[in-house]
Parts: sequence; structure tokens; C-alpha cells
Amino acid sequence: MRRFVSFLFILAFAACKDEQPVRESCFDKIQNQNEAGVDCGGICPFKCQPVMKATVNGTTWEADTTTASYNTGSQIFNLRGIRKSSFYPSVQLVYTGPLAVGEYALDPSSGYVSDISSFVVLNSGTIRLTSVNPLQKIVEGTFSFTCTDSSTGTVYTVTNGEFRLVSY
Repeated sequence: MRRFVSFLFILAFAACKDEQPVRESCFDKIQNQNEAGVDCGGICPFKCQPVMKATVNGTTWEADTTTASYNTGSQIFNLRGIRKSSFYPSVQLVYTGPLAVGEYALDPSSGYVSDISSFVVLNSGTIRLTSVNPLQKIVEGTFSFTCTDSSTGTVYTVTNGEFRLVSY
């Protein structure tokens, strides 16, 4: 009899357990709903923090501030990442063409600027747009390029460049 009572108690306890799934929200630490990032963008009131980083001559570079714009008339996309809340060092990517997924050549005004005396000349480079969301105005992608500081002759090789959750 004691076993039977224990079994009924366990059965009753299990039946009372709430098995309802967790409701989607802007606080669930999951990118769901129509969020642009985890619990940010889309219907969530929190703005997503953009990411822009690369390897410059073998050293990790990451922007503290990232800005972007796209002029639909002239079809100029401009993306700039600034490190340590100053103007230098910074990466500027300029591309002329449609804002659509694909790989494109960078405009000659693109480059890595190490300090105020830098005047860089782009040698070659590409930007790959991997995601363009015109409703949320968010763009993501990768980039790589080489440029030369004409005042010092220093060549900068920028590899593994990526940008995510950047508003334009």
C-alpha cells in the first residue's frame, strides 16, 4: 500500500509540473522573433551594437565606433570604423554600386589610417556584402585590402575583416 501511495504522489506532482515553452521576448538571450541580434533590433527596443574588426599587419584591430551610410541616388556605400574613440587608427570602406549581397571592388578612397599624418593610397581590395536588410537598415559582410601610407611608405595588409549589425 505504501508503494501505491508513493506512486500516486509522484504521479500527481508530475501532472502539476508546468511544461509550457518559454515565451519569446527581448530578454530571453535568444535571437528569435525578428531580432537583428540577440535581444536587440527588430521589435526589441534595444539597438544592436555593431561589430567591425580585422587583422592589420598581423595585429587585431577592432572599432569602438562604427558608422555607415548609403546614398541611393549616387549609390555610394561608406563604412567607417574608429578605434579608441578618436579618429585614428581607423578603417574606411567605400564602394559604389547597388546595396546588394555580393563581392565588390573597393573605391580608391578606402583604406587604413594610422594617424593624423597618414595619407593612404589603396592598392587593391574587396568588400563582400553577405546580408543586407533594407527594412531594418542593417548590413553585414567581410573585407580585405592593402594600402600604402604615402608619407611613410608603410604598407598595410588588412585581412579577416568583418562587420556585423551595422546600421546605415
